Amino acid sequence: MIFRRKPKRSQPICGCGHHLALHDRRNGRCHHSAALYNERYEVVRDGDEKPVLDAFEDVQTVIRRELAGTSICGCQQYIGPEPLNLFQPQVIIVPEETE
Repeated sequence: MIFRRKPKRSQPICGCGHHLALHDRRNGRCHHSAALYNERYEVVRDGDEKPVLDAFEDVQTVIRRELAGTSICGCQQYIGPEPLNLFQPQVIIVPEETE
């Protein structure tokens, strides 16, 4: 028995990697923003301020994350594939032949 997968639907993804929905329709600029975090490792300590060891005698650590700010995508214009529903059909008027 042969199983065939359905083809993946094409998505309007820009060269910056973001979807068309994140780009302004008027000027094409991307409005994607990502949160930036500062991360640091801290040693887990018990009540006596001694490092806590795991079953393998390794010191346990935890990651502390603090929000540092946001980063805005620098894409200036959408350059991805245009969805078909954005194309406008052109009306062509053919003149009648006169004899």
